[in-house]
Amino acid sequence: MKPVKRLFVLCCVTLLSAFVLAQAFESPESQRVKYNFNSGWKLYVGDPAGAEGPGFDDAAWRDVTTPHAWNEDDAFKKDIKDLSTGVV
Repeated sequence: MKPVKRLFVLCCVTLLSAFVLAQAFESPESQRVKYNFNSGWKLYVGDPAGAEGPGFDDAAWRDVTTPHAWNEDDAFKKDIKDLSTGVV
């Protein structure tokens, strides 16, 4: 067999082997679990006392989704050095 044909056959066998192995290690869709962690987030600018407790009332806090920049209202109105900083 000519060297070019031999190289071509070797490449084909390698690619086929890689494809077969990839299929063998791929997990079935039925085992995949998807979880949307984008909802249920709340935002409050400040550091209210007791907010770490499970019974804290956060009903007045703003509902947000992720990703979210807490200072996005100011982000395009001010220079970066003038943006708000602090606990959120």
